[in-house]
Amino acid sequence: MMSSHILKKGTKKHHISLLFSKGEKLSCLDQQITGDTCLHSTVSSLIKSYGLEIPRERKKLPNTRNQLISVTQYHFSDRDITIIKELL
Repeated sequence: MMSSHILKKGTKKHHISLLFSKGEKLSCLDQQITGDTCLHSTVSSLIKSYGLEIPRERKKLPNTRNQLISVTQYHFSDRDITIIKELL
């Protein structure tokens, strides 16, 4: 069920949505930027709560040891940005 509630400032959902609405592409490796250690759960919650698409793609990115690992990278579609800007 989609919610039309405004995202509360200071929450994890608000912070992640703000980053995505600015065009950021995020993965679990970005937890220092996002402060979110369970990005996949936050993405799932945003999809369920607000009817967002949040496209994802698998990428090979370097970890802290500079080894390539396979991660899921998320971003907002143009449609998602339009929806979320009304809620921020």
